[in-house]
Amino acid sequence: MGDASVNVWPADVPTSLWSYHLLKPEQRDLLPFMGVRLEWDFVFAFMFGAALVAVFAWQRFRQPTSRPDEFDYEVLKRLAPTQLRGVDAMRQAYFYYAGILVAIYTALTFFGGLIFKAVSSIPMAGLEVDIGRDTLTSPTWPLTLAIGMAGFAPLLKPVEIVETWLRRQVHGWAGVPMQLKERTRRLLLTLDQHTRPIVEKQIKELEDKSQGKLAQAKPSPAESSSSSLAEEIGVGDATTAPAEKKNEVDPALPQSIASKLAVVKPWMKVFLKRSGNFAALIRKWTELEIMTEAMRDPGSWPDTLILNELQPLAREQRLAAEDALLALDDLMDSNAPEDSKEDLQDAVPQAEADDQKTGDQDTENQKETKEQRVRKEREAIREAQARRRRQLEMMLNDTVAKIDKSRLELAAILAVYAERSWYEEKAGGVAGVLNRTLKAAIKEVAPRQAVTSILCWSIQ
Repeated sequence: MGDASVNVWPADVPTSLWSYHLLKPEQRDLLPFMGVRLEWDFVFAFMFGAALVAVFAWQRFRQPTSRPDEFDYEVLKRLAPTQLRGVDAMRQAYFYYAGILVAIYTALTFFGGLIFKAVSSIPMAGLEVDIGRDTLTSPTWPLTLAIGMAGFAPLLKPVEIVETWLRRQVHGWAGVPMQLKERTRRLLLTLDQHTRPIVEKQIKELEDKSQGKLAQAKPSPAESSSSSLAEEIGVGDATTAPAEKKNEVDPALPQSIASKLAVVKPWMKVFLKRSGNFAALIRKWTELEIMTEAMRDPGSWPDTLILNELQPLAREQRLAAEDALLALDDLMDSNAPEDSKEDLQDAVPQAEADDQKTGDQDTENQKETKEQRVRKEREAIREAQARRRRQLEMMLNDTVAKIDKSRLELAAILAVYAERSWYEEKAGGVAGVLNRTLKAAIKEVAPRQAVTSILCWSIQ
């Protein structure tokens, strides 16, 4: 038996650890557990896909997330969410929305293999996802993923539900549409605070004058001149009223309200007081005239870009408000049937004329006396008058509803103006054409605020 050695070293195991071909960089995965190498073509494809997702995010971000109901303002039905608030607030909201979508896109691009394996491990039917390694490491994967998110996401119902929920949350963070509703409400409340005391004062003076009590309750001229302005704006004693509050009341407002009270018909006043809407109608009538005039002649406010965007809607609502005011003027010229007793007085001559036609011929079919015929004719006239009165009351109710709706619509448009374009006084400019009362309400809704830094936007 010779001295022979047997080689028992495995053939597939290297005899030395200094095998440089096993440690070449191109054979190592830079992302642990993902099997993806950061090559330049892959990175460029990812950046292009991220830009595509951002563009898709802007297109989706401008779409409303809920369908407005019939009671919402027309601005909510006709304008995009980005047209309802200021630029800074919507820019920050868009960055939130686009950032979340790009983060999802980034996770699927670089960690798609791990995510799909985790999804496939969920014991639920329909969640089996099998994508090969070559697909996930190819530069076409980021482009395919971006095109899928931009083009096919709205077509997939589960994905569309999640995306709509995310967009609704971001719009809610930006105050769309609740911020507009809140500003509209504040604008109307501010107008009410200026017009309500004057309306109540004018109504009280009119009632006192009709009852002959004005001389007893009338103050001295000095007291009247010092306290009239404070009573009109509802701030108490004029000596305690701030100087800026005095300038917020339009001097012509009391006279305008008094002229409206003078043309109200008695039947209209009785009907409105019965429903508790007499003072409210005078107040809304005055406010609608103020806002209609502001929409008719906007002057230098708001900015031209914003004015052009809302001009079709503003013109439509202004015309609707003018039609409502014209309908109210027509009702002011209408007399109730009860205001004239001529029809009832004509019933007796009519009965006598019927007797002259019949002469002295008395038959069995003609047993009704003249008093009975007069009574029946008067009842018929009263029924016709009642029908006419109900028609006038229905017309008045419809007109009041139109005035109320136009008042809300114009206030919503002015709230958008105030949100997107700060009102500024210009010396000698046309910005001063705004009614003084409306100007105070606009400043209350949109007070002047300092411009925040670009690194710390804040949603107002």
